[in-house]
Amino acid sequence: CVMIALAIAPLPGAIMALLPRTVRPETLATGFGIFYSVYYAVVALAQPLAGLVRDRMGTAASPVVFAAVVMGVTAVAHLVFIAVRATRVSVAR
Repeated sequence: CVMIALAIAPLPGAIMALLPRTVRPETLATGFGIFYSVYYAVVALAQPLAGLVRDRMGTAASPVVFAAVVMGVTAVAHLVFIAVRATRVSVAR
């Protein structure tokens, strides 16, 4: 359990640290509002999706695999965001 926690714990903090570096300070509150609205909508939809995967696959491990895939997609999306942001910053200079 400790190894799993250490593996997944850095991702949310890293993603949360991106917003203040990306959005202007005067629009940061709005940015966080939009971010959290989308975040909790995705969280609300992911749980029934995990149940649907469980029903379709018929194994108790299916939701865990689904969660692992979602975490992997989150990590890849984070890296893509960093790459796009770096490209935009270098173009702006």
